[in-house]
Amino acid sequence: MLHLAEFYRCEVNLLFPIPVYNYCWLFTAKSTVGHFFLPKTGFLIAHRPYMSHLVKDRNTAFELEFSQQDNSRNFTSSDYRFPSRGFSLHYQDYGYKDVLGSSYSVLQFTKFNLVQHKKIGFIDFRIGSGIGYITRKYNAQTNPKNNTIGSYWNAFINFQLGYEKYFRNFLVGAGLEISHFSNAAITTPNLGLNTPMCYFKIGYALKTRDIFSADTNPVIAILPRYSNKFQFHLIGSVKQNLPGNNPSEYLPVIALQTTYRKYLNFKWDLEAGIDLIYNQANRVKYDGVVYSFGETIQAGIYFGAAANFYKSQIFFGIGGYVYNKINPAGWIYNRIGYRYAITPHLSALAAIKANIGIADYLEIGIGYRL
Repeated sequence: MLHLAEFYRCEVNLLFPIPVYNYCWLFTAKSTVGHFFLPKTGFLIAHRPYMSHLVKDRNTAFELEFSQQDNSRNFTSSDYRFPSRGFSLHYQDYGYKDVLGSSYSVLQFTKFNLVQHKKIGFIDFRIGSGIGYITRKYNAQTNPKNNTIGSYWNAFINFQLGYEKYFRNFLVGAGLEISHFSNAAITTPNLGLNTPMCYFKIGYALKTRDIFSADTNPVIAILPRYSNKFQFHLIGSVKQNLPGNNPSEYLPVIALQTTYRKYLNFKWDLEAGIDLIYNQANRVKYDGVVYSFGETIQAGIYFGAAANFYKSQIFFGIGGYVYNKINPAGWIYNRIGYRYAITPHLSALAAIKANIGIADYLEIGIGYRL
C-alpha cells in the first residue's frame, strides 16, 4: 500500500521535469490523470519496391494510454500551455502474420496543445518513442520473405495528431498517426515498418483537462536558461554489415561531435557542428577491397535545430561529408534524436544517423557543455 508520505511526494515529483516519470501518479486522485483506450486501423507503406510483397491485409492495433497534464505553472508548462506526458502500451498486427508477425511496444510521450477550448475540445500533437518486440523477424531458412526486420527488439517511434472532447470526466476523440518500427541498422536487414493509421479514442479522466490562459495561469517557477555554448559528444554504437563475401557481424562505431548551440528562445536552439566518425562496417562494405584505418574515417559538417521542453531536447538536422574516402552511402547525412540534460553541463543522447532516410547507425552518447 502506498505510504501517505510517498503519496504526496508523487504529486511534488510531477511538477519537476524528469526524463522517466514517477508512475505513482496513477494512484493520485488529485492529478489530472487520464486512462484511455485507442483502437486503430491502417496499412503498411512499401517505401521500397522490394517490400511490396509484404503489403497484404489492413493493419489493426490498439493502445492503452496513461497520461497526466502538467499544470504546475513552471516556465515549460506555461510556455507549452499545459502539455500532457505519459506512457502507453501498444499492440499491432501488420496484416501478414506468417511473415511480419505482431509487435508489442511500450511508448513514452509528450502531448502538446495546438487548440484548446472548453466547449469545442482539444487538438493535440503527440510525439513519443519507446521499445518494441516483434514476433517474426528475418531468417534465411525459416522466414526469408521478411526482408525488412532483422531483430526481435526494435525502436518504436510514433507521431499523432488528435482531437479530444470531454463530457465531464469521460472523453471521446479521434485522430491520425504514423509509426516507425526498426532497429537503426544494428542488425540487418533493417528497412523498417512504417504504418499510417487512424484511431478512435475513449477514456476516463480523474479530472477534466485545464485550459491554459496567460492571464489566469501566471508562471510561478522559471527554469534557468544558459547562454550560447560549445558542446562535445562522445558517441558509441554497433552496426551489422550487409552479408556478401564478408559474413555479417557486429562492428563498432565511434564518433566525436563538436557542436555550437545558438540560443534563439525558450523553445528553440540552432546548432552547427563537426562530426568525426570511425565506422568499421564501412571497411567491409565492398567485397575484396581492403581499407586502412585512415581511409575509414569520415568527417562532416552538420547544421540543425533543437526543440526544448523540460530538461529534454528533440534535435534534427542535415550534414555533408568533407572527407568520405569509402563513400558507402553518399555524401549527405541527416539525424534525428533525443538529448537530456543531466546537469547544466552534462547530457546524454540517443539518435538515429541516416543517409537520406536510410539508417546508418544508432548514436548513443554522452555530452559535455562548456
